[in-house]
Amino acid sequence: MMGAEQRYRELLVELAFQRVAANDQLSQEVEAEFAAELDICWQLMTDEEQARMEQQFADGTLPDAPIALRTEDCLVTEGSWSAPRKAA
Repeated sequence: MMGAEQRYRELLVELAFQRVAANDQLSQEVEAEFAAELDICWQLMTDEEQARMEQQFADGTLPDAPIALRTEDCLVTEGSWSAPRKAA
């Protein structure tokens, strides 16, 4: 399957977001759904793709979020024309 590594990374990021939104109290059902899909993607990845992911785990970093998510909130006063977010 083409894109298994990318999908794996997307799932890891989504899982991290879900955990934060649930204050680290994500249900076992939701965790199991993620685990099942992550396992499928892992099995579909090549040895090289798995090695890249394992190296990233060893480094202690999660996969990067998509570019669209690399923003930061800004302080905006009422009536201002400035955007509430800008590129980080």
